[in-house]
Amino acid sequence: MWIDSSGRSAGRVDGYWSGVDGADAVAVVERWQGALARRDVEAAIALGAEDIRLEDGDVAREGADEVGAWIGETGLVTETLRWFARGDRVVVDQLDTWLPRDLTKELPRAAVRGATSYVVHAGLISRIERFATIEAAFAAAGLDAEADAVDDPRKRV
Repeated sequence: MWIDSSGRSAGRVDGYWSGVDGADAVAVVERWQGALARRDVEAAIALGAEDIRLEDGDVAREGADEVGAWIGETGLVTETLRWFARGDRVVVDQLDTWLPRDLTKELPRAAVRGATSYVVHAGLISRIERFATIEAAFAAAGLDAEADAVDDPRKRV
């Protein structure tokens, strides 16, 4: 890993070329979460690499079609509490709510605290891992709560 003339990290990470800095990676993840909230499978998939991999507990999906199916099946909407990023790694501390497939029905929403780790390569999400705890997400991503905290992108001017 090295820093280019613009101050962005670049190099090979886990066998992939990385030229994304933390702010860029957070922006990609923020757009992914927006698409997820709208259940816009096409927009979400456009933000993912062709070989995107998603792990959610016992479920693993690989490829755009499989991840798109997961989006359609889950009804997951996330509320971001805190952002953490370094290089191409992003961890989001969040509240997860599962909505009914038929949004015209009023069902109680059960929000559950969780965390998601993302890897972003060349502006596309290549890996998503969902965790029950923020500590597990930090361990998987190699991030630190203090050193890698970033401002909420929704508060940027």
